[in-house]
Amino acid sequence: MKGKPNDPGEMRERITVFAPGNEVRKGGIVSKPGGNNSPAIGTWHAKVVYASGREFYSAHQTALEVEIEVTVRYKAQLTEQHFFNWQGKNYDITRITHTPCKTYTTIYATRRK
Repeated sequence: MKGKPNDPGEMRERITVFAPGNEVRKGGIVSKPGGNNSPAIGTWHAKVVYASGREFYSAHQTALEVEIEVTVRYKAQLTEQHFFNWQGKNYDITRITHTPCKTYTTIYATRRK
C-alpha cells in the first residue's frame, strides 16, 4: 500500500489546509479577488510521497498532473476546491480518495504556479 502509513509515526510532515479563494504568502493569508479570506481549516500531520515518473505518465493519460501524494487521517470535509501549504509552497488538490474503512484520506496535488 504505497502512501498509506502502517504506523502513525510515519506521518512526519505537517500541512495547513485553507478554504477556497485564499492565497498564502510569507506575510500571512491574503484574499484573492472573490476570496472569502477564511482562516486555515487546520494543520494536519501527513505522509508526503513524491510521484514517480511512472505515475506522471499514468497521470498524463488520465489528464491529471500528479506531483505529490499526501496521506492524512480521514477528513470528510475536504474537497478539490481547498488547497494546502506544505514547506512554504501552495498546492492545489486535484483528486481525493478515501480508504474503504474511512481511516485515511489520500490527496493528490500539484504545486501552484
